[in-house]
Amino acid sequence: MKGLPNLVTAIRAAASGALIFTAPFSAAFWALYALAGLSDMLDGFLARGLHAETAAGAQLDSAADFCFLAVCAAKLLPVLRLPGWQWAWIAAIFALRLAVLALGLYRRIPVPLHTQANRLTGLALFLFPAALRFVPAAAAAPFLCALAAFAAAQECGSVCRMSGVFRGALRRKK
Repeated sequence: MKGLPNLVTAIRAAASGALIFTAPFSAAFWALYALAGLSDMLDGFLARGLHAETAAGAQLDSAADFCFLAVCAAKLLPVLRLPGWQWAWIAAIFALRLAVLALGLYRRIPVPLHTQANRLTGLALFLFPAALRFVPAAAAAPFLCALAAFAAAQECGSVCRMSGVFRGALRRKK
């Protein structure tokens, strides 16, 4: 039973890979999308409930999250009709997340952090394609971008604090 959370995470990675071969918003897309999204919610719950949390499991979870996000971005972003400033906002969030990841890897700090803001952003990202049936992408995207920007900034602050990036700058000012 201790390996069950990692199996659920592996299912997310496999479902994400299969999503590549589906048309956006098709029945197969929705089935695989739901499977991947629900497995994301279930694996952490199982790991905590079974006392099966491991560093390897956390890394596998982050890798599966990245695969799911990357595939969804590749499938959905081309079909969205967004103004240029929203594309710029998405690019800025992506750049900040990459910078935080690079800093974490450089300083050997575990990234990404599973903060509440990141979890809420993940839920909003998961619900975003379904919301597109009721709300135009250009209307829904600012809410999602604001939430993602807050989560990225919070994560950046945490990683900078843990890595001591600002420690030297603060000492020089005194």
